[in-house]
Amino acid sequence: LYHFKERPGGYRVFAAIPLNALTNDQTPGPSWPMKLGVFIIDVDATGQDPVQFLAWPPGYDPRQGSQDPEPTYCPYGSGDLIFKPRLLDARRVETGSLEISAGMGDFHPAGAVPLARRHSPGEDDVRIYALWDSDALMLALESADEVFCARQPGGDRDSLVEFDAVEVTLVRDPYTPDKQAYRAIFSPAGGTAFDCPGGGAWDPGDIYFSFDLFGPRPSDDCREGGGYAFWVRIPWRELGYLAQPPGRGEIIGFDLAVYDNDRGARSQTGFSPMGPTDDLQALGELRLFDY
Repeated sequence: LYHFKERPGGYRVFAAIPLNALTNDQTPGPSWPMKLGVFIIDVDATGQDPVQFLAWPPGYDPRQGSQDPEPTYCPYGSGDLIFKPRLLDARRVETGSLEISAGMGDFHPAGAVPLARRHSPGEDDVRIYALWDSDALMLALESADEVFCARQPGGDRDSLVEFDAVEVTLVRDPYTPDKQAYRAIFSPAGGTAFDCPGGGAWDPGDIYFSFDLFGPRPSDDCREGGGYAFWVRIPWRELGYLAQPPGRGEIIGFDLAVYDNDRGARSQTGFSPMGPTDDLQALGELRLFDY
């Protein structure tokens, strides 16, 4: 798709190029830069120099490539285009200062602020918070969902996502060959499922989570409610940090997906603009920050 529009003093050009035309159906991500060059030829009918060239980066010149009349790839002098889904900060708190069992009543006094996220048209309002200390990562969510739908505890991920659920994906060392992904899904009825995207099992033994529903708890049905709060504490050792916990400035691949089934009207919203997805390069980035 492209569009050309004149405006006072010049013009504006818009172009949308499908990624699958360039990448063989693979999705670029933060660890996969693409080469990009923009070359503008300006031909004026008058003036001493009727032809001018503008380029980004300044050294880019596609005329250095093949002279074949077919479109060609001209890498000479091109720049890097890096796809960054989103970088977010999780605030550090003093170890042991946050009683996760107290829910949102402790998150707000600890200084947690809502993380910016994509908003989907027609979705219930959702606010997401992140805190961390030397023992664990702590996430919380406030939802304005007024219909709770859930099944009895049990089942696998595929069955849980058919109802209301919250799913967290975390990737340790996301930009190394040794990266390891962990995914957990939590149901308001108490059900959970854990796995490793891309293959493999995950059987954590010390993850605490809770749903505080403002209304009756569903059990293989749907109930009218007035929103809910969710929070989870994930010890670093459950994510493979056995020798020592991660430190300030470390970046973790991250997505948080909210599955909403209002009596069959299903929707799903990922925290990352390209989520929910199994593609680890499409996740957001969560940085451990110490204010």
